[in-house]
Amino acid sequence: MLMQTNLTNAYILFFITALVLSVVFVVLAKKISIKYKFYDDPGKDSLKIHKAPVSFLGGGAMLGSFLICLAFAWIFKGYLNLEFNNLKLAALFICGVIAWFYGFWDDTYWAERTKIKQSVKILIQTPIAFIMALVFYIVQIKYQFFDLPMLGIFIAAMAFLFMQNAVNLHDGIDGLAGTTSFISAVAFFIFFVFCNNILASLISVIIAGSILGFLIFNFKSATIFMGNNGSYFLGFVMVAMALMAASPNRIFYSVFPYLLVSAPILNVAYVFTKRGLKKKSFFEADRSHIHDDVLKAVKSPQKVVFCVGAVHIIFAFFGLTLLVVLR
Repeated sequence: MLMQTNLTNAYILFFITALVLSVVFVVLAKKISIKYKFYDDPGKDSLKIHKAPVSFLGGGAMLGSFLICLAFAWIFKGYLNLEFNNLKLAALFICGVIAWFYGFWDDTYWAERTKIKQSVKILIQTPIAFIMALVFYIVQIKYQFFDLPMLGIFIAAMAFLFMQNAVNLHDGIDGLAGTTSFISAVAFFIFFVFCNNILASLISVIIAGSILGFLIFNFKSATIFMGNNGSYFLGFVMVAMALMAASPNRIFYSVFPYLLVSAPILNVAYVFTKRGLKKKSFFEADRSHIHDDVLKAVKSPQKVVFCVGAVHIIFAFFGLTLLVVLR
């Protein structure tokens, strides 16, 4: 009972710390954006909803909060009586930086070269996804289907590649991607606490606090965006949690964690179906997303977040139930 109380206190402490750090880093990120022009300028882009330049360093704020909290977890591991594998913590730290850096490179380098196709970006992103999957496999955060290591690495890499771009595609309304990612993190936290998986519980509660700190500035009339750096980073964390929730040798069971991150996945299916029926390129930017069509109906970005978030909660609850009952 005493150990459980200590764990609860630790989770609360890390959540609050992550939230506060995220708020501090958002304020800092906005100042850096002004100085170095790290902002999303809508210009004459008809697909942009915002009318004035907005910082895209929100992902950096979440990453900074996430990394510092991971460092605190490692430093105070003994003091807080936390039991987890240091190599797994290191893998999450390193791969989180990799995912964010590629997104930041996309926000800055690619932003100045708009003629480069999305398919080319994905082609470059693919080996990065394989590197992250390999690192995870080495530290035993993995799929191990049919005793074929390469198959497990391949599936994990495709999951990283897909989810990072899915969250990026989903990030089209103030507060939407952040809210659904926060819901996912809370759902994963509930499951990991049930399983007594300390490291996974820490990861989910830390990212939940980091996202919430960001959402304070992003939910309504956003003064900062997460940017591609944030969507790639959150996509990485979502898959990392799904991998930690999976059963390495059970194929169908390992699908259930993705119900907890359903909103971006459903949006991809929705968008690609519409573009396919219209015989358009899957990678051609447009306003055919779920949130765009919901916005036309409800006329308010906040109502869109509520509607999509409500559906996301239903799927997350269903997935959480399956994970617990069939564990």
